[in-house]
Amino acid sequence: TASGMQLIGWNPEGGHIQSWNFSSDGGHAVGVWSPRAGGWSAEIRGVTGDGTPTTAVNLLTRLDDNAYAWQSVNRNASGTPLPDTDEVVLKRRPAGR
Repeated sequence: TASGMQLIGWNPEGGHIQSWNFSSDGGHAVGVWSPRAGGWSAEIRGVTGDGTPTTAVNLLTRLDDNAYAWQSVNRNASGTPLPDTDEVVLKRRPAGR
């Protein structure tokens, strides 16, 4: 089973929001985030655990005060196009649950 972690913060050197992704197989990536109509996009560049270079655009779209849709598009590995991911809806869990 694969797992991972993403940190999102301000990059003062670049003057933008940035993410750092780390996967359990040693893969890692950096994303530069930009606001867009209805949400955010992140230009991602990374490498898989076996050293394959990857790129993608991750889209985060606000659905309401408690939900966002996430999808990864324009993906490729070693220059080979990959299919877009399915859209995933992320919902805030009500307090107390």
